[in-house]
Amino acid sequence: MFIRDSHYIIDEFYYVGMYPVSEWLIYLYIPEDATWTEYGSYTVDFYWYEWDTQNIVRIGRIPDFAHITTGPVCIDGHLYMYVSTGNLNTEEHWLKLIDLDIENLTMTEIFSEKDGCPYNSMAAQGDRLLMGKVLTGNASYLEEYHTKTGERRVLLEAEFDTETKMGDIIQSVASDGKTISLIILESHGEEPYGLRMDVYDLDMNFLHS
Repeated sequence: MFIRDSHYIIDEFYYVGMYPVSEWLIYLYIPEDATWTEYGSYTVDFYWYEWDTQNIVRIGRIPDFAHITTGPVCIDGHLYMYVSTGNLNTEEHWLKLIDLDIENLTMTEIFSEKDGCPYNSMAAQGDRLLMGKVLTGNASYLEEYHTKTGERRVLLEAEFDTETKMGDIIQSVASDGKTISLIILESHGEEPYGLRMDVYDLDMNFLHS
């Protein structure tokens, strides 16, 4: 994979992901000294590139990388993303919330959850990072992480019975700055499943479906 800026090549690498943020680019690739596991995970480096100065800086490394969730969120100069490590075919994997500080060029792990779903979603609402957790036990959750205080709390819980296959599962979260919308997978025990969108105000008062 090549990154091109106008008429010349910036870098050549084994591509994992890239995320334009204002005048910068965050990109991930597999380094030459990467370690590969028997179950398919590998080492990934995180790099920062500035379009104007053409500077390239490595800001972090994650060993045992398995998956990165689409749709990272930028809040106040920080890029937040979910990264999964370990063996996704077993319970021996971890879902990590990563904070890339674009101004100070640092990478911090906010939390790590064993057997966390690699397909969780997130959205920004002011200083809050909204996190949809697809399924944990017999429930899915909408959580928030306050980026200024570091506080985490559950905003909403949706129950789902894994034996009868009945209940609701939060699939994704989005916000337009005025409301919070959730895509809900609803099941009544028989396929096909249905989808609905529930809309809340910013204080999580239900508005409509």
